[in-house]
Amino acid sequence: MFGRLFGRRKASSLEDISDLADPSGEVKRVVAKARSLASLARHTEARQAFQRAEAIAIEAGTRSSGRKHSKLLQAFVLMEANDVERATNILRELKADFGAELTEVEANVIDGLLLKQSRENRANEGDVQHALGFTTVFCCQNCGRLHNYITLPCPSCEWVPNSRVTIAKGVILSNLHIQVPALLVLSRQMATGRAPREVVKDLDNSCQQYLESPAGEKAVALLEHLISEEAGEPRRRIVDVRQCEMCRDNVLYSADAHCKRCGGEIRWNDRRRMMLCIDSLLALCEQRVEIRSPDQLAEFVCILVSILNGLLRKQELPSPTTCRYLLQVASRMTAIADKNLGAVIETSKAPEIKVHFIRDRMDDDSVESGTWLAQELDYLFKTADRLAAE
Repeated sequence: MFGRLFGRRKASSLEDISDLADPSGEVKRVVAKARSLASLARHTEARQAFQRAEAIAIEAGTRSSGRKHSKLLQAFVLMEANDVERATNILRELKADFGAELTEVEANVIDGLLLKQSRENRANEGDVQHALGFTTVFCCQNCGRLHNYITLPCPSCEWVPNSRVTIAKGVILSNLHIQVPALLVLSRQMATGRAPREVVKDLDNSCQQYLESPAGEKAVALLEHLISEEAGEPRRRIVDVRQCEMCRDNVLYSADAHCKRCGGEIRWNDRRRMMLCIDSLLALCEQRVEIRSPDQLAEFVCILVSILNGLLRKQELPSPTTCRYLLQVASRMTAIADKNLGAVIETSKAPEIKVHFIRDRMDDDSVESGTWLAQELDYLFKTADRLAAE
């Protein structure tokens, strides 16, 4: 069952929506051959096969399938050939030339791919200001929670780097240098009391090398300046977001209508409820969620961190495009599981979810944490679905 839950590909990929231009499957067969050649390190033959597949895709534009489907097929071939720049340009052309003719599924897939590529471009650019943008995830050196900006206080504990060394360490403890699944492991280890240097190999040496490099020296100087500029500015804290206005107790579930302690009515808007929801989901990802689909989970965590930043810093709900992308990532993830697979939540049909409790894998707290995870995913996906349609 778990192979199906965690390994199935959602039928809404670029490959799927390009099928109309390749009814015989010829392009897909050539692409499959190119993949095989590449896996055998026969790179020249693989490149020739990809070129042949692209030529067939271009020729499809002269047949009944039409130019739109031909372009979709060409973009698929280029993505498979890892020619991301050309594929992205074709996807942009498709949006510009055929926007009104695209189906909802086609538009969602294209928007998701373009948004993902935009994120990756920002993370790969050398400019620190870009690198500190949408995709960057930092692990707080003080509390271990994940957040979006090193130059602002951690929204959970309000700690901020206070020296060139801690700034450099903050950069190292981010997905600019460490993959997101490893940051989740770091967060879990810090929750047990371990220091970052006990978890991340050669952390101190890496920081020193970064400080001594020209790029690192420049980046740290810029970050130090930004931190000083932001010092003293009022910031919203997660602890304040969670509190019931009447009894000051923490509210657990984002969709709660009444406080569990005092019974008072909770009249929160979408922004506040979504802040609470995403903070809860990030806490669960940091401490309990099984890292079974690392790429999809990493993408999911990046989106959560970015949305939470927009809510905390700008009071902005995610855009319709971001909401559609979030739902696509959830669908591709197919499922998300609590600790030890005691609870598994299917997400392949997001915004709808399905919850499974696996009796022989459950811990004492699997029902409580699995229910919490399911309720927050349900609120997030249904809210995102509604916002995507606005």
